[in-house]
Amino acid sequence: MSFFGSRKSRSARAAALKSTSSLPARINEILRDRSVLLRLLAGLIATLLLVVVTEGWRSAFPYRIDDRVENGVMARVRFTVPNQRATE
Repeated sequence: MSFFGSRKSRSARAAALKSTSSLPARINEILRDRSVLLRLLAGLIATLLLVVVTEGWRSAFPYRIDDRVENGVMARVRFTVPNQRATE
């Protein structure tokens, strides 16, 4: 009684080790394996999720610290310079 599945003959094990001669045949063999397809699908879903989360289609914020804009930036609300002594 075998605990690990059915026993294969020596020729069947040797046939499984034989490499395919061409690259398209090897790729076809790999893509027929469902576990490989599931891993590829999981990687694709993770990649798409990261793109959606990081909003890759939007342009980066054009202003950085200490950048000076020629025409200035219009503020939506009125603001004042904070009092350093009162905020400490």
